[in-house]
Amino acid sequence: MLSFDEKLAIISSFPELHRKDVSLGRVNFHYEESVYDKTVVVHHLHPNGNGFVYGGFLKGYETNDKGLVNIRDIQ
Repeated sequence: MLSFDEKLAIISSFPELHRKDVSLGRVNFHYEESVYDKTVVVHHLHPNGNGFVYGGFLKGYETNDKGLVNIRDIQ
């Protein structure tokens, strides 16, 4: 599994995503130009490696009620 810093580096390489630090060292990334109401594409990325990515249009992954996929479930 990638480290927290490696995940941050990959996500930060997309200039259209805006980082927002939240509580407990977690990080969210927003896509402000989204045509949908939902702008969060990375939710609560945590230094322990856990977090969620928006997967509302991905096939083959189960999403929670917010349309998010747990990062640990993605391979």
